[in-house]
Amino acid sequence: MTDRPLSHIRVLDFGHYLAGPMVGMMLADLGAEVIRIGPPGGPRWDDPAFTMLSRGKRANAGSED
Repeated sequence: MTDRPLSHIRVLDFGHYLAGPMVGMMLADLGAEVIRIGPPGGPRWDDPAFTMLSRGKRANAGSED
């Protein structure tokens, strides 16, 4: 069995608050390629926890980190 069971999956993460980014983080932890799509002007939820929820994800070119 493989170490990263979702390595063949690509996910677009449009979440802004807690549930969506958390699911994206868990999918990335399991090997999925997760691309975070942020709104213009950066994330609406500006909290240090957002950095943790973004781990393992790529960000689209238009989002501010």
